[in-house]
Amino acid sequence: MNLLRSTIFITFTVALTLLNAVADGKDIDKIIQLNNEGVRLLNAKQYDAAIAQFTEVRIIDPDYLLAKDNLVVAYNSRGLAHFQQKHYQKAYDDFNNSFKLSNNPTVRLNRTATALRLRYFKDAYEDSLRANSVELKALAEIGLGQPEEAIRLLKLNEPPTKLALMGLIIAYRKLGQVSISRQLEARLKSKSDLLELSEWTKVFSLQ
Repeated sequence: MNLLRSTIFITFTVALTLLNAVADGKDIDKIIQLNNEGVRLLNAKQYDAAIAQFTEVRIIDPDYLLAKDNLVVAYNSRGLAHFQQKHYQKAYDDFNNSFKLSNNPTVRLNRTATALRLRYFKDAYEDSLRANSVELKALAEIGLGQPEEAIRLLKLNEPPTKLALMGLIIAYRKLGQVSISRQLEARLKSKSDLLELSEWTKVFSLQ
C-alpha cells in the first residue's frame, strides 16, 4: 500500500510539473527529449554527458523533478566511479553536489567515507553523526586523535562488521598495541579485505 501511494504521488507530481511548464511557455518536448537522452547516457555510464543533459533541463525548467532526481543519481554514480579509481577529491565533489540536491542518506554515507579518505576528519565526524554510522564516526575519531573512543564505539556491536574490524585494527595500532592488532588482522581472510585495510592504514599514516 505504501509503495502504491508513493508511485501515485510521484506520477501526480511529474504531471503537475509538466502542466506548470506548459503554462510558463516552456518547450516540453525539448525537456522530455533532453531528460530521456540523459537517462540513456546515465545507463551507458557516460556520466559527464548525462550530467550535462540533466543540467540543461534544469536550466530550462528548474521545477522539473525528474531531471533533478536523475541528476542526483548521476552525480552519485560518477562519484562512485571516481572513488573506485581513487580520485577521492572528485568523488567528494560529486557526492557533495548530489547531496545538496537531495539530502539522500546513502549519498551522505558516500560523502562521509570519502571525506575520511581525504583526511577531512572533522567534516567526516559531523556527517557521521547525521548519517548515524558508528563505524564511520569511529574512524573519524581515530583521525581526530581519539583511538580509545573509537574502540569503545566499535565494540558496541558484536560481532563487528568488516569495516568495524578494520577500525579496531587501526585504533589498536595507533595505541601501540600491536599484538591485539595482529590478532584482529588474522580474522581478515580475503585478499580484497587486506587491500582495503591497506588503503585505510594509509589514511591514518600507518604505512
